[in-house]
Amino acid sequence: MPQIERLGVIAGSGDLPLELAEAATRQGIDVHVFVLRDQGDPAAYEGRFPTVTIRIGGAAEAMALVRAQGIRDIVFAGGVRRPSLKELMPDATATKILGRGLFRQGDDGLLRTVIRHLEEREDFRVHSIGAFLTEQKPSEGRLGSIDPPGHAQADIQRGIAILDALAPQDVGQAVVIQDGLVLGIEAIEGTEALLARCATLRRDGPAATLVKLSKPMQTDRADLPAIGPDTIEQAKAAGLAGIAVEADRSLIISRDETIRRANEAGLFLIAIRRDDSE
Repeated sequence: MPQIERLGVIAGSGDLPLELAEAATRQGIDVHVFVLRDQGDPAAYEGRFPTVTIRIGGAAEAMALVRAQGIRDIVFAGGVRRPSLKELMPDATATKILGRGLFRQGDDGLLRTVIRHLEEREDFRVHSIGAFLTEQKPSEGRLGSIDPPGHAQADIQRGIAILDALAPQDVGQAVVIQDGLVLGIEAIEGTEALLARCATLRRDGPAATLVKLSKPMQTDRADLPAIGPDTIEQAKAAGLAGIAVEADRSLIISRDETIRRANEAGLFLIAIRRDDSE
């Protein structure tokens, strides 16, 4: 990674952007936060970091605001509720980036297009979240104190197979499996809504497992799959047995707190590799 003196954090919802901004600051980087309007909360950063609110569809103005702070290096962090084209109100630059129906693609295809434009046409450098949050990227193995039960091992393998099959369609990053039965697949609604839905669909018998993985060809510079303390609470409420995430290609927000809550809830938490299923 090139030397970074000043970093622009493009912040969506959740705790991840703040955790990233704090980590980069500890590394001696001057951090500026650009909060996506109607997505992130500027109050979480104001008084701690220089903070500006930008509009997703206002690409030209957003890039001008970033450049005005002398920033070339940027990183995307946090959740983004994908607006409709009507809500987006794209300016000429955003329309150019989103041309040829790209807005109808999945998240990864769209993000690749945006990153390519920023780097090749606008001379920005887009970095991976994981470059700043190395401790939040889990190594392979059990993360908490609870081992996955036998039925969960089979459900994890089925979850991997389903997500791999869906990956070429650029759909989602998560699936909930109960004793081989697919209770739900994440789409545009996100993991929280997926778990809430699955809570109403669970059957009697062994508890279900959430499997959350990156897509095999997914860029690691945006939208890495992430879980945190809230995910644990949502999984507990849904009656799950535990959660499997991808080793080295996912993020655990507030890692210690997330693991503590998983242990207290009696949920297993494990980082896996796709290779394990081959």
